[in-house]
Amino acid sequence: MINFNFNIRIPGSNHFENIRVWHGSLPVAYKHWELQIYFSADIIDVRAEITAKQSHSGVRLCLGLLGFNVDFNVYDTRHWADGKWVSSDPA
Repeated sequence: MINFNFNIRIPGSNHFENIRVWHGSLPVAYKHWELQIYFSADIIDVRAEITAKQSHSGVRLCLGLLGFNVDFNVYDTRHWADGKWVSSDPA
């Protein structure tokens, strides 16, 4: 896993207000995407994650400025258990 995170928040606030979410599947088995826009208590939020061999692994990029945040995620819908992929839905 590679994880980069820089965040400055308003102290004592846990404000979160979802604005809109879009999501869908990719033309590759078990891969989906999600784009979320929301308001939060973040003054600055910069996040980048790359994960593998764990449940819902994939790539995520989050950017936020003055409470307005955009979060984009491409992920695997399967779960990682006992060193192998486990899926309850057909590809």
